[in-house]
Amino acid sequence: MIGILIASHGRLGEEMIRTAEFIYGEMRGIKSANLNGNESIGVMRERIIKLIDDLDEGDGVLILTDIFGGTPFNVAISLMNSKRIEVVAGFTLAMILKLVTVRNEVNNVHELAKFIVEYGRKKIYFAENPMNQNRE
Repeated sequence: MIGILIASHGRLGEEMIRTAEFIYGEMRGIKSANLNGNESIGVMRERIIKLIDDLDEGDGVLILTDIFGGTPFNVAISLMNSKRIEVVAGFTLAMILKLVTVRNEVNNVHELAKFIVEYGRKKIYFAENPMNQNRE
């Protein structure tokens, strides 16, 4: 099974997992790495390395980060040559829920990363007010 690590500023990743578990129940093979404001990058890096090692059952780990270019993202991509990981910047609750349901069907972490990015793009909508259409 491909592991899932959500690396974020503050407790965003932890709370996203908690919300996903509220919907699906307890989920195996998914953890969060929270960057606290007073921690060094080195502390965050060591935490992410340990979590990757804990989550990797042989199929790799998909890391979701909150912001492209942020510290969690930069730490994650710095590990790409030494760990079997893929990194995706930006995530939604819908993406996390989908990952939990499809990761057992995909044994390639790279393919799972490509799939979930495309899925996430398709699941963001602009909800127009239907009443506005009558005003035209």
